[in-house]
Amino acid sequence: MPLVKSFFTSTLLFLNQITNTSMIGFILKQLDGGVRYLASINKVSKGFLKLLLDFWSSSTEAVRVVAFLLIRKLAIAAPYPFIDYTLKVSFFFFLFFFLFFFFFFSLSSNSAKF
Repeated sequence: MPLVKSFFTSTLLFLNQITNTSMIGFILKQLDGGVRYLASINKVSKGFLKLLLDFWSSSTEAVRVVAFLLIRKLAIAAPYPFIDYTLKVSFFFFLFFFLFFFFFFSLSSNSAKF
């Protein structure tokens, strides 16, 4: 178990550092098989969930699809309370980005009228 935790912690730190979307997509596709091992480590899986939600909300379409599928698999594979946490955090990410873009575009349309 410590080796698995170390692997996923290192992968989480690595994913936080890289900016190339094709590399992010490749790494996320390769992590697909290890989601059931990740689900057993509560602290690291919460960090991965936040990172996946960030990729889901702000990356290219291919990365967004892979991130969404990993979020789904992680929510299904993790023990019971994690699915509630996944739904709550996903809703807050959606709400935050919706309000941010709505506010941003409403300001830009108002400034164009002047």
